Amino acid sequence: MNATQRATTILIVDDDPTVRTLLRAALEDADYQVDEAEDGEVAIRLAQRREYDLVLLDVMMPRMDGFGVCEAMRGSPRTANTPIMMLTGADDVDSVQRAYTLGATDFASKPMDYVLLLYRVRHLLRSSRALEELRESERRLREAQRIARFGYWEWWPEDGTMVVSEEARAILGVAAESDPVLLDDILDAVPGDDRLRVDRAVFAAAVNRQAFTLEHRITYEGIPERVVHHEAVPRGEGDKFRFSGTVQDVTERKAAEERIVRLAYYDNVTGLPNR
Repeated sequence: MNATQRATTILIVDDDPTVRTLLRAALEDADYQVDEAEDGEVAIRLAQRREYDLVLLDVMMPRMDGFGVCEAMRGSPRTANTPIMMLTGADDVDSVQRAYTLGATDFASKPMDYVLLLYRVRHLLRSSRALEELRESERRLREAQRIARFGYWEWWPEDGTMVVSEEARAILGVAAESDPVLLDDILDAVPGDDRLRVDRAVFAAAVNRQAFTLEHRITYEGIPERVVHHEAVPRGEGDKFRFSGTVQDVTERKAAEERIVRLAYYDNVTGLPNR
């Protein structure tokens, strides 16, 4: 293992010391680091102090059972995405269903086949890392969009509903709690002298099912007037037909363009047109 890589650490939660000993031996033979908890309350305290890559969690325990632990871990930001494998009886279907409802990732039946268990552990860890990489990629994309003042949206002309990204909501003045978002909610923020032009462009694009580019001002309470730029393309057929688009706040760019034009055609001192 590279010195900069963190060792994979697994938490075993089971009130049976024999089970914990056998699980530890199997996992350490596979080069995993292991911590143990003899009940749910201890497990929760450990999970708040240390980051675990996987939790192996027995269902039936004193003081706090595995269901309570699973629910508590899913309710904590620190462990909300930690993979949890529940350890249940071979024919305990009700426990399996309840565990999944509470957010368990997988389950294994007792008595355990330790060879098979290790394969399932490896699979869970690979899946968890892939999901974490996806979350990080999405976080970086959101941050890049925030910096560039760039967002995306989808619009279904059939009923006017939209899916609007977080950054697009900020640009267009759509409240975070608004759901569903309607096209009219956004058009209401377009000033009157731009509104007719925008309405006509959007209507023509919907009727002809063609791509469109649109630039307009937008105003909403407490925010200075902004200029936004849309690019949209049609997608799908029938009742799945929609437009996928991007929106970018180009207020600063438009202001810079206007300054360049003024410098080119007007005297900077007198403000009079250049001759």
